[in-house]
Amino acid sequence: MLNLGARKQAVYSTAEVINRPTEIAFMMPVTGEMSDADIRALKSVSRKFVERMLSRADGKRDNPWLSLVPYSQSVNVYDAEDTNRIRRWATPTALNPIELTTLFRAGYRGLDDRRIPDRRTNLLCMYHGLGAEENFFWDEPPVAQFGVYYRHDLPQNGSPGAEPISWIGPNPDFGQASGVNDVRWMVADRGCPNAALPPLTNEETKLEQRIAQFTPRFNVNYAIAMGWAAAALSPNMRGSEGWGDAKLSLDFNQDGKGDGQKVIVMMANTVGNWFDTDSYNFKRNQFSGSTGSDVSRQFARKRFCDLCASFRDRNLKFYFVGIRPGDPEDFGRNLFDEEATPGPLICTEGEKRMSFVDGAGLGAEGVEDQLIQRLNRIASQIETEGGYVRLVE
Repeated sequence: MLNLGARKQAVYSTAEVINRPTEIAFMMPVTGEMSDADIRALKSVSRKFVERMLSRADGKRDNPWLSLVPYSQSVNVYDAEDTNRIRRWATPTALNPIELTTLFRAGYRGLDDRRIPDRRTNLLCMYHGLGAEENFFWDEPPVAQFGVYYRHDLPQNGSPGAEPISWIGPNPDFGQASGVNDVRWMVADRGCPNAALPPLTNEETKLEQRIAQFTPRFNVNYAIAMGWAAAALSPNMRGSEGWGDAKLSLDFNQDGKGDGQKVIVMMANTVGNWFDTDSYNFKRNQFSGSTGSDVSRQFARKRFCDLCASFRDRNLKFYFVGIRPGDPEDFGRNLFDEEATPGPLICTEGEKRMSFVDGAGLGAEGVEDQLIQRLNRIASQIETEGGYVRLVE
């Protein structure tokens, strides 16, 4: 209309990929029923996932951090660079529980004494001392909050690495300072993994050192492990009072609009006819039992649901990869589905982030390759959801 004619104009544009800070707690089972082949497969799968998330070969990822969470009955939180952690995190009475009064009279200072079997083997499994109506501890500051596990058991039931100790006194299982005196034994705790949880890091060598320590331990408790995985991502564990890092973990992104994302990736070998309830996390002798009784099973089911609801409240993304046999009539498969799955389905937002690999264990034929493929897909999804593209013209 203006009779200006046509003119060529070059327009230049570029796309800038923005990667949000990503913190990942990667959970892996190290339980007593696992074979040497299972452990080898677990190490291989873990190494490949770490390499996949932290590799900088393409120059795109410069702000992911990982924490490994090996779990059996609990999670080991020992740190050779923070030997005072046991005293800092313990409640005022945790290091000298009343039921061990006669042991301490025999010359032991407390459960922090280096002669205690767990101290000699660098096992530090702690519990929050929950009551029946209390929720999980994972998003609370740790100072003066925890009890300290010990295993009162026969010498042959201990973990390798430390000789058991004995004393004359009442049965500690009753939680009292008095009773029938007899020979009592304390052993290194097989339910406490010898590979401890390393705080968030982006140094592959540190994570490789921990992976190399994986060995099969004892029974399994899924809920306690999930709580410690979330604690690895909690900003209330930041600083010298917690994991020791002044910057990590980052603040929660509860509205979903902030810079960072927090992710839990849980592997679980769900084959088996039972698993521990949360009694291992409770005030001593307040609640006991496994999934054999109706009360215990209902309690365990509610624990999973409460825990996963707390994760969703903090906007933690949760991926679950289970290993189980394909036969739907297998009791071990049905037990996990009935008691545990309702909770993780809250964590994973339905079946959106939950999947299973068909196999009788990590070392079974084809399972390792399936796990690697599944974790690669999860890694890609984490990267996709943790980044966005900005078009600049």
